[in-house]
Amino acid sequence: MIIHFVGHSGSGKSSLMRALIKVANFQKPVWYTTRAPRGDSDDEYLFGSVEWFIEQSKQINLEEVGLVYGNLYATHYPDTDSINYVNVANVDGVSQAKGKYLDDSISIFVECPEEERLRRMLARGDSKEKSQERIEKDRELFKNAFHVSDYKITSSSPEDDVKELLDILKDIELSKGADILVRK
Repeated sequence: MIIHFVGHSGSGKSSLMRALIKVANFQKPVWYTTRAPRGDSDDEYLFGSVEWFIEQSKQINLEEVGLVYGNLYATHYPDTDSINYVNVANVDGVSQAKGKYLDDSISIFVECPEEERLRRMLARGDSKEKSQERIEKDRELFKNAFHVSDYKITSSSPEDDVKELLDILKDIELSKGADILVRK
């Protein structure tokens, strides 16, 4: 099973992903990008030039390939038969995954007010100008996120967001007969 979090910049997607990895039997996929590193959290990505990215895509099965804010991004799932994955994706990435994995892909839209998203982006070290630019672009980029999402979390606080996520996971277990909340 693959669970995708989709939502605007600063909405809490990555925090929910990390929380899910801690409380359930999920792993992160391998992420590839051509963007420059942003800070401490960037150990989650493999970075390179456009040429490097193209070469990687020829050597392994990169999925959910997309162009976001002028940078290429892609995901690699080494073993979808025996490992549950959790990922952060944009609308196109979720659509690609749903097309390939059908019933094994769940998407959760993370909604958060713009003022709170701006506060979060500034707190993680993004510049005010870049943060406001992303908020503007996100309005267009995520206008169809509801159409690809199976569930929605309205972000209020990290603790409440995780509680809401756990309720969604229990619902998924019941509807799919899956045992995804097995603790590590």
